Amino acid sequence: MSVTISNKVTKIGFGTFGGCSKLISVTIPNSVTSIDENAFEGCSSLSSIIIPAGTKRKFKKLLPDHINKLVEKDVDENYSTEVTDADLANAWTDEYGVKYNADRRKLLQAPKDIVEYSILNGTLIICDNAFSWNDNLKKVTIPDSVITIGNYSFSMCRNLSKINIPHSIKNIEEKAFWWTNLKQVTIPNSVIEIGDEAFSYCLSLIEIILPSSVIKIGRNTFYESTNLERIIIPSGLLDRYVSLLPNNKYHLRENREL
Repeated sequence: MSVTISNKVTKIGFGTFGGCSKLISVTIPNSVTSIDENAFEGCSSLSSIIIPAGTKRKFKKLLPDHINKLVEKDVDENYSTEVTDADLANAWTDEYGVKYNADRRKLLQAPKDIVEYSILNGTLIICDNAFSWNDNLKKVTIPDSVITIGNYSFSMCRNLSKINIPHSIKNIEEKAFWWTNLKQVTIPNSVIEIGDEAFSYCLSLIEIILPSSVIKIGRNTFYESTNLERIIIPSGLLDRYVSLLPNNKYHLRENREL
């Protein structure tokens, strides 16, 4: 169960969510200025407290016992995954022909002949379709500044066999790795959402490791990934993942070491 608090709320009082053992995540707006220390007492399944970007210092003071669960989710609208005409008109291009927006926070487009590439450190967003339909691409290195992997960003990269997903990533969008050659994937304990069909038609995918931070998985995430043998999840989260992945429940394996 997830809860989103209205931006009209300014205070979360004593025991507000006390004993909500099935509460997985709560989204708190910037309007909140006071949180009682017992507001989340007994919330044994609470894994993520989602707060607006730039407010972590504030909420560390309001929620000192939950610092490790704070996740800044909102991204400035200027850093959406969409590529705009203005982005392209003012793009900066590196020596490999990869285009970034003017402040180099968004990777816009990559040429189709790239085989291996290391994304510029400081990049926040890998935009929609950035590397899509590149049959030459085999390996991409993503820096730990990137927070979102956009829609279709690596789709139809049918020779892409290696990808690192750093601990900065919060969102993997729709069909991000659709029809790639990935064999084993580890999702870090920072990712909150995985979009529709994100790993569908990954015919070589055998194993994927999922963390406790994930609270939303879209439709048909592993559709037609016919060789998938194992979805490794943290111990104690079987019920959550059965509800998130009902069509893959027989692939789920709990790992007590995660």
